[in-house]
Order: sequence, then structure tokens, then C-alpha cells
Amino acid sequence: MLAVGTLTPAMAVSSKAYSFEENLEVAMPDVTYEQPYVPGEILVKFNAGVSEANINAINSKNGATVTYTSPYAGFKKLKIPKTKSVEEMVQIYSRNPNVEYAEPNFIASICMLPNDPYYSYQWHLDNDDYGGINMEEAWDISNGTGVTVAVLDTGVAYEDVTQGNSNKYIYKQAPDLAETNFVPGYDFVNNDEHPNDDNNHGTHATGTIAQSTNNNLGVAGVAYNCSIMPVKVLDKQGSGSHSQIADGIYYAANNGAQVISMSLGGPDGSTTLEGALAYAYSKGVTIVCAAGNAYEDGNLPSYPAAYDDYCIAVGATRYDETRSYYSNTGFYLDIAAPGGDLTVNQSGDQYMDGILQQTFVNNISDYDPTEFHYYFFQGTSMATPHVSGVAALVISNAKANGKTLTPDEVREAIESTAEDLGEEGWDEEYGWGLVDAYAAASSYVFPHGQVYDAEDPLVDGKPTSGSSYPLGSSVPFIVQTDNSDIVNEGLTFTITDSDNDVVGMCTVNNLNGNQTREFSVIISKTRPAGEYEIFEIDGKVDGDHFQMEQPLPEFSNPVIPLLAVIGIVFMFRRKE
Repeated sequence: MLAVGTLTPAMAVSSKAYSFEENLEVAMPDVTYEQPYVPGEILVKFNAGVSEANINAINSKNGATVTYTSPYAGFKKLKIPKTKSVEEMVQIYSRNPNVEYAEPNFIASICMLPNDPYYSYQWHLDNDDYGGINMEEAWDISNGTGVTVAVLDTGVAYEDVTQGNSNKYIYKQAPDLAETNFVPGYDFVNNDEHPNDDNNHGTHATGTIAQSTNNNLGVAGVAYNCSIMPVKVLDKQGSGSHSQIADGIYYAANNGAQVISMSLGGPDGSTTLEGALAYAYSKGVTIVCAAGNAYEDGNLPSYPAAYDDYCIAVGATRYDETRSYYSNTGFYLDIAAPGGDLTVNQSGDQYMDGILQQTFVNNISDYDPTEFHYYFFQGTSMATPHVSGVAALVISNAKANGKTLTPDEVREAIESTAEDLGEEGWDEEYGWGLVDAYAAASSYVFPHGQVYDAEDPLVDGKPTSGSSYPLGSSVPFIVQTDNSDIVNEGLTFTITDSDNDVVGMCTVNNLNGNQTREFSVIISKTRPAGEYEIFEIDGKVDGDHFQMEQPLPEFSNPVIPLLAVIGIVFMFRRKE
């Protein structure tokens, strides 16, 4: 059921809400299918009548071996040599007159589109006009499995509680959290082990992170297969002391949380609060906080979000990806996410553009933590759990690919892949831009999570594609020095992959001023088969990092201005 109401917690990060109920129709968007393939193998079907001896001879000549033959269609799965790419081997076999067809062994996978009936109203997750936070692509690669997110808030409607020995319920689990994973939490307001929600704010925020999804009920959550640790640090009015919040942070960090989500804040910082954040950060916890809703009330920094060394501060956007009118701006803002705007209906779905999740009735005339509806809320409180959920996707997907990420690496994945909004690069209104769930979640599988257009030039150290090299190939460079003071300097080019493993290296010695030298770097044959492409350039002048000052549209023959350069690193990644 979708209902109508308003919500105004006492903390600086407040929200408004209303809900809807009747005459809902679910619009199912089109799905785009992609076909990755199995590396190191291809499928080949030889023409009828080609003998096994001839097949063996062809395979031997090309360094391939048969690992499987279909008993139905007769196609063969071939393991290809490490020195050849799938594309090269497909071309080689396709040109052979004895071959009917050759192709990659494509992978088909589930294309996740939730069957939750109100999902079409969750414009903030995905929509045809602006894309939301690109959740439908993200769900195809990650759902938060294996990650624990601590929600420090007013509690969560995660369990059924009866009054004494009676059958009367005083708290009930939200129906759309019935399939959500929960781990033990704590109530620092009432000092017990039952962090039940008596406000409705925490339940709504939790839904954005991990609402039970694809269950034919209600709405969806960003990281629906993560585990939620409910930690109650705010009371029924939505207020909490720094001592309660700090203890909640310590509890989460000591009990296995990998992400802490805090849709709360206030204008004052404290040593107590900062110390707790520093502790959690040192324990490897990614901390996500609301930037605040006080833009029209002085726009003061909100804490804990403003402790930028430890926290990812989240601002709010509306449907058209512009800043929500209430969302704070400032030096500490890191990222933006949908927070909604209940004054407009840009989505055109007959409801004002809030963030839709399930929670219980709580207004002046009616309070019942056992009666649940679906509510539209707005606020940076609503933006924050989007980013917390994405952090869970990033950590989960990296873990599935054998990587354990630090909080700084999770932050980098989220910020470096964001959709740039406002001024180019970071700005006080949007931080690094609007979070992109798919790009962030894939960033440690496909390093930095981006595939750049070949037409994009390299400017100010930003990467470009279009310059890719097969394994074992020679990468040529020209070095031109324009500083007459350079005498007998050494310049080292180190090509590394995204794991900082050296792919190739070349050193030019006795480099002098006003000189042009040509050399090349070999991409090591010890690396996995495939092509590599440059995705980052990092230089050092007397030990200090710098960025390139001129565009380098092509890497095959770049000219690099040097000022006593003692080292420059070209970062390479596997070409996907």
C-alpha cells in the first residue's frame, strides 16, 4: 500500500514524504543485452567430411587444442594459445576453407529487471530519460553479496515484537524486508539488543540499500543481497547525541560492517565523533554520510559528513539531475545521488518526485510501527543510502574477483566513475558528480570502470582509448626535451596494469636538453593474453606528481615536454 504523509526528523538532515496507493500500472522498460565471452577459448565447427586427422593438423598448426566436442551439433571448443587473442583466433579459423564457422564462446547471463510492481516509480534507480544511477546494468554484475552495511539511524523494522506475553505486536518487520538479510545490531538509545525503528526514517533508508527485491512485492533496493546491521542511534524524534552515534560507529566497526551508512547530521563536530570515524576508517570501513538539507538555512557544513578524511559526503539531486533545492553545498561534498524533490513531478508519473520505499505510518495524528505503506521521501537522507548501496556493490564485485578494497579504493571507484555534473571535475554543488552504480561496481573488474571513446583526447592526465597494443608488441615513444638545463638525466617508462604489476619497462639514459630520442617498451609476455590500453598517465618532476600540460591524441608517437623528468608511468589495462 502507498500512503501519504510527511516526515521531519529533528536532525539537520530532514525529509518530507507522501505516498500513493491506487491504480498503479507497471511499465517494464526495454533491456539491453551484452555478450561477454569466455577468455582463452573459441568455438569452431568444421565442415562435414573434414577428417579428424585434418582437424588435428589445423589445430596443431595454430597451437589450439580441443577440450570439448558437442555430441549434438558437432562444434568443438578449442583452447587457444596464450599469445593469441580470441579475436585473432576467430579470424584465423574463419579464413580456413575447412571451417563452417568460428566464434567466441559468448556468455549469456541473467538480465536483471525487478518484478517488484512499484519499481517503475523508482526513477532514482533507473529511468529512460536520465538513467537514474544506472541500476539495471549494475544488477547484472553485483547485488551486494557478502557485504555488511550498518545503518546508523532511528532503527529498522526488521523483526516482530509482541508486548509481554500477549499476542499484541508493538513492532513488526516491514513486509518488503522479509527477504532481506539481517545481522545482529544494537540500540544505543534504549541500550538493548533490539534496534527497532520507532520513527520510520531508518526503515525507509534501509529499503533503498537492501529492500527485498524481485519478490513480486513493492519496490527494489540497490544492494538487495547485502546484509543489514541495524544500529539505533537516533530516538523517536529523529535526534541522537554524539556519544550515541560514536558508540554506534565503534560497534559497527568492531562487528564486521564493511560500510556504515549515516543519513544524519548536524552543524557541530566533536572530537568524540571524529575519533570514532577515524577508528572505523582504520578498520577498513567505508563511511557514507548525508551532506545536509540546510542550503536555504545558512548552508553550514554538516557533521559527520564534513569530516572528509573519513567520510563520503552525499548531496541530493532530483529527477533532471540538478541539485535538489535543499541540498547543502561546500568544500566537503564528494558525490551526488538522487534525493528527490517533492515540489515537482518531472518524471510525469502523476506523483511528486520523491524517493520511494516502504516504511510505517508516523505523523502527528497517526503512529503505528506495525502498519506499512510505500512512501515518497526527500532529503540527503534519501540520497545517502543510494551511495551506501553502491559501495556494497563495489566491495562485493571486487571480492568476487579476488580483490579486497580499502575505503580509499571504494571512494575512488565511486568518485572516479561518477557522471560529471555542474562545472567540469569536482565542484561544491555536485562533488565529483552523480553516482553511477554500474561504472563504480565494475571499476575493479574493468579498472576504473570506464571505456573511453577513441575520439577523446588525453587532456590534463585523463585517459583515452584507441591506443591498444597486443601482448608482446612494441610500444614506440619519442621523448623530446626542451630544457637546456637537463644533463645526463635518466627517464624510465614503466607500463603497469591496474594491479600495479609491471607489464613492461624501458629506461633512456644520458638524456640531455634540447634533444629528441626514440625508444620503445615491450609489453611483457608474462601477462595474460589480450590487448592492453593506456588508461592513466602519471609523471614525476623531482619526486612531485604532475599532469600532462598538452593534449596527446595518440599514444603511438607522443611528444612529451620534460622539465628534469626523472620518471613517468603509463598505466595500462586489459582491453575489454
